[in-house]
Amino acid sequence: MRRLASPRYRWQDACGIAFCRQSVAAAFLLLWAAWVCPLLKAADPTLRLPQEQPYQIVLRDHLQKKTVSDYAVPFLGIHLHGKRIRNEEALHRLWVLSLSFPDTAGLSRSPEGFLLSNIESPEGVRMPIGRRVGAMYPDDTVWWSTWDYHGNPYRGSRGVMNRAFAMAAVDMMMLDRLHESGSDWVANGRRSDFLGGSLARICYVYRHVRGELPGEVQEAFEVGLARLFQRLSQWGPTAVNDDMDMTSLAAIVNVKAALRTGPTVEIADAYIARVLRLVHPCGMIRDAGGLECSYNGIALNSLIEAASESPEVLQTVRRISDLKGHLNLPEPDGANYFGPSHFSTRTGADSANDQWSHPHRDIAIAMRCDEALYLMFGGRAGRGPFWGAPNPRDMRDAIARSMAHVNVRLASPPQGQLELWQENHWSSGAMNVAYDTYVPGFYERLVALRERQDPLCFPPVHRGGTGYIRAFPDENDDDVLEFDRHAFVTARFPGYACILYSGPTGRTSYMNFGGAGLSAFWTPDGGSILLGRNGHSVEPEAGRQTWADWRVWPTHAIGGVSGTGKAFSSARVRGEVSSVDQEIRDGMATVVTSGPLGTRFDKGRAVENGALTGEVSYVRRFDLGPKGIVVETHLESDGVDSFSEVCEILPLFIHDSRLQIPGRPGIGPGGVPHRVRFQIGKTLVDPPSDFVDGVSAVHVDRFGGGAVIRFETPQRVQLGEAWSDSYQTAVVLKNLLIDLLGPHEQPLKVSDASVRYRIEPLEARDGSAKPRSGGYWRGKK
Repeated sequence: MRRLASPRYRWQDACGIAFCRQSVAAAFLLLWAAWVCPLLKAADPTLRLPQEQPYQIVLRDHLQKKTVSDYAVPFLGIHLHGKRIRNEEALHRLWVLSLSFPDTAGLSRSPEGFLLSNIESPEGVRMPIGRRVGAMYPDDTVWWSTWDYHGNPYRGSRGVMNRAFAMAAVDMMMLDRLHESGSDWVANGRRSDFLGGSLARICYVYRHVRGELPGEVQEAFEVGLARLFQRLSQWGPTAVNDDMDMTSLAAIVNVKAALRTGPTVEIADAYIARVLRLVHPCGMIRDAGGLECSYNGIALNSLIEAASESPEVLQTVRRISDLKGHLNLPEPDGANYFGPSHFSTRTGADSANDQWSHPHRDIAIAMRCDEALYLMFGGRAGRGPFWGAPNPRDMRDAIARSMAHVNVRLASPPQGQLELWQENHWSSGAMNVAYDTYVPGFYERLVALRERQDPLCFPPVHRGGTGYIRAFPDENDDDVLEFDRHAFVTARFPGYACILYSGPTGRTSYMNFGGAGLSAFWTPDGGSILLGRNGHSVEPEAGRQTWADWRVWPTHAIGGVSGTGKAFSSARVRGEVSSVDQEIRDGMATVVTSGPLGTRFDKGRAVENGALTGEVSYVRRFDLGPKGIVVETHLESDGVDSFSEVCEILPLFIHDSRLQIPGRPGIGPGGVPHRVRFQIGKTLVDPPSDFVDGVSAVHVDRFGGGAVIRFETPQRVQLGEAWSDSYQTAVVLKNLLIDLLGPHEQPLKVSDASVRYRIEPLEARDGSAKPRSGGYWRGKK
């Protein structure tokens, strides 16, 4: 009879069996890791360059043939050879380049990283392109092989061109696969604005390396380009981010230069007109149904890249620059420039301080547009009268410093393997179009303009003379569609300048402030006295742009609260339901705007939910003349609704706390001089915290000037709390609230609540005054 094992032996047997099982499992895992996983990875098509299309096979085969020597680039520095610079214009052109040398990451990387065996890694395709960690830029890289300068050791380098082409080919193939995957949000969203940015760098590279490629590789690459351009044409322009849709223009001019003729060129040509329609006829980029002056700078950056090769694009740049100049309001401190931004749909910065304001962008624009020449002598914080055309010694010093900085970057190449490829449509921003398309005679012209203090050296409001009244778009332009007919009226009289806005309001939940109103009131010695602004409207709570904040909205509007406790404001009225009539004649202008408020006008979105149920509307009239602006506002109601508050609101600009720091030149130790006083009878008093009755005028002193707001009849007025922007700017202002209902304990029903007042400069000037000494022309030769 078999003897039963004791519990002790049964436990040991069980442990042995478990140990054997664990050993087998461990061995299986080792086998899986050593053999099966690599085989599965090798079979995973996403870890290799795409091969679904015949053109991709040709391009991959081309890359596979390359060796380390094909990508070899000596790490040599660049140097200033002063004796070989022919004249001051050549020196100026090189100085322009020194403001922004293209990125060097593609030059300094190890050549092994560009081999196909390293691009296709077990983790995926390695080729970091675009603005991200470890990124390289194929367009910046290939530029170094084209730079025609005797001190450039990379000129004509096959290694540099091979690197740039490898980047562009990988980027194009990976984008094609991503778009075809069905799971990519860029493709599913038909984001032509993203694709345009990627195409811009791919086409730039191909333009400069095409002649070095075998015929079959050219054909394959052009098939890939055709696929992406067809997709671009099918998707866009999407008008999601209109400013980014402009990036396709650079791609278009480069693909036209490379291919000259063919179906892809025809698609590209037709796309230009479609993209340019995204620019409002007034001269500003559209965005989400409104306008965007900060994003306008991004659009300009792309437009100027194509302007030298496209008359249509250049004309658009001139139109944008014309409006931009008329929205640029210099400060008496001689260092800063501001303007209105309340109409912007997403951001708070103004036209004078727009985005992507690379120095080479503004220089390239000024070369081709007289409307932008003032930017060479100021026009933006930190730029003085000698900024755009320094003296030769300063230019040489700046060039030497910039070249030394480039050499440091070249001598410090990034270490380690390349990062994985990801879709990224952002450029480096360093490609210097002003250098590449330099206009002969530009430096000589700048010096001559500065020496005679030509009016073109100044923004329009600082040019003196008899002044102007301009409508943007031009009221005589018959090609402008009716719904685009009105946007801005700008005027300069002897003692002041002003800007009126009656253009579109955004269609998204984070809207701009429209509804027609006074955007700015400016005097030579006081700067911007009234200024409509915007914050980060995409985040309305942080920017204080919710209905609960209507009293501090930094814009000229009529607003209030209904008897039900819900807010309303003319600042939210949309163009679809409002009307504008304007007339400019004999040195004067009249603008009349009106629009409905209330729940029944859902397209208006000018009321908080349920605020007004009856017929409520507003009418505003602006009369512009040499003595000032007369404003008349009416809120009209059919009597169905009652009102707890109705206020006319004027935004009083104080300062930018980031740019106008106490103690800086032109600003006293106490900061920007600013004071508001109420006139009651013949007495001027500082405003208390609450409303004050019997105010006949409000005096606003700023720097050495100011303005007076005179009421036709005494009003009940309050100076509101401070509003400040914390997104792109640090602008601070306070609203002046004019109570149109008067003291009352219960909500009132009114048929017409109105106010009439005149805004006039505190001290009229003859209009011929130049900027104050030590201000606009501060600087050393």
